Amino acid sequence: SIFYTIQEKEYLPVIRNIKKLVRKKSISVLDFGAGKGLFLHLAKNNGLEGKGVETSLPRAKYAQSYFNIDIHTSEYSEGQIFDQRFDVITLFHVLEHIAHPFELLKNLSKDNLSTKGLLIIEVPNFDGWQAKWSGSNWLHLDLPRHLSHFSPEILEQQCSELGFSVLKKEHFSWHLGVIGMIQTIWSWFGYRGFLIGDLKKGKNLSMLLKIAFTLPFAILLEALAALCNRGGIMRYYLQQHTA
Repeated sequence: SIFYTIQEKEYLPVIRNIKKLVRKKSISVLDFGAGKGLFLHLAKNNGLEGKGVETSLPRAKYAQSYFNIDIHTSEYSEGQIFDQRFDVITLFHVLEHIAHPFELLKNLSKDNLSTKGLLIIEVPNFDGWQAKWSGSNWLHLDLPRHLSHFSPEILEQQCSELGFSVLKKEHFSWHLGVIGMIQTIWSWFGYRGFLIGDLKKGKNLSMLLKIAFTLPFAILLEALAALCNRGGIMRYYLQQHTA
């Protein structure tokens, strides 16, 4: 699907960054909130070893059946998930769904991340241009599914208190960044829907034509926003600096 293609374009640079930042021959990854397992599938195809956590049983079953990925499906609060520690833990658009996200990060990293391991977090940017321009129509506001929101300052401060330092940060996303900017532009002309949901319901010709017309403007605006650290998402690569 087009979403598969977009996410592949998004995830492959992340995997390359992991290889640059974790200089080991064998790299283990825990993807918390693994969805249908696409990231772990691509990671495996590029030489990484991965396991996932996904509490949505249909998504977990898809990851297990189609990609042969080891998935833990129980709700997590604390403790070790698998019988190992991981070089990398990834959380792509998970923390915004959690009422106490930094308590989760503390427990997850304490018992599941290797010493000086890499933590990759991607969340919506509440301080981004999309959020400012579209207000209550922002794609990533997404009530009631999104319970927590983050600015760069808050995310960096809280992660520092948990013993992590920032190695790299990115603000551009072909997936949720550009799609969010499309919805932002449409909201200026009266659109009050949820674009991702509308696309999943059915891609009619009128909607596809409007997306095609809006897409160049959305890419340009989102690229400019990302250059100013005001993109619709934030992707942080953090290293644990305490034992």
